Amino acid sequence: MMVLLRYLSLAAARNTFAFTTSYTPGWDNSIADALSRFDFQHFHHLTPHAAHMATPIPLSLLAQLLMN
Repeated sequence: MMVLLRYLSLAAARNTFAFTTSYTPGWDNSIADALSRFDFQHFHHLTPHAAHMATPIPLSLLAQLLMN
């Protein structure tokens, strides 16, 4: 996660944009809570429209993430 945050921070600095993050407790954000616990059955119950397979990371982005 820290590698991704570092990458986003550098991309923001290079491209003059900003982003913010905020903490939302699990009881107030059940979808993220289910994902963070790898409870995919509960996640799909909450979001039946979500894809059942993960979206692969584009190879170009993966290469950049692994270089840092």
